[in-house]
Amino acid sequence: IDPHSGVIVYSGEGRIGNQEIVRGNAHILNSKNKILFFKEQFQEPGTKKRGALDNLYEFVGMVNYVKHYWKDELDAEKNIRKVVKFVLEVKE
Repeated sequence: IDPHSGVIVYSGEGRIGNQEIVRGNAHILNSKNKILFFKEQFQEPGTKKRGALDNLYEFVGMVNYVKHYWKDELDAEKNIRKVVKFVLEVKE
């Protein structure tokens, strides 16, 4: 999150293979209204006894979709794939 401009570059969902504009990615792209945006808070390793169920999140604010683009990145299996990058703008 750029503190000066309020712009967020958010990677779409999907950890393996090329990402697609479906589910949550489609929701962001087709959003006509502001979206609630939360970011995960850092927690020391070993403090989450139930794994992802113990994740803590911080409310950043309401965001608007600005645009998206595609970028080549490695997936969870270290293979090159297409990732959608959403440019979002924080609105108070």
